[in-house]
Amino acid sequence: YVGKDASGQPFVMGFKIWKEIAELNWKNVMKKIKVPVKIIQAQKDGKLFISFNKEAFHYIKSNKKFETIFGADHVFRRNRIKLYKSTLKWFDKFL
Repeated sequence: YVGKDASGQPFVMGFKIWKEIAELNWKNVMKKIKVPVKIIQAQKDGKLFISFNKEAFHYIKSNKKFETIFGADHVFRRNRIKLYKSTLKWFDKFL
């Protein structure tokens, strides 16, 4: 797959990763997680990635938090301080 990410930058994803995703029973993997999990989603990642992450989040049974950083692109180019602060707060709580 060749396309552009949410920020307009070139994005290349090879066949191997799509094959691995298709063969992985990710729902069972998510159900087995026993450690705290925080998913930080960039708003501009697109509906496909956001919906997949939200569905995966549903299967996690441990302490969890889903956060969307509004206005952020996939690499959090203008939102890194917010990303770092949110991540450090999570680490302080669970590590």
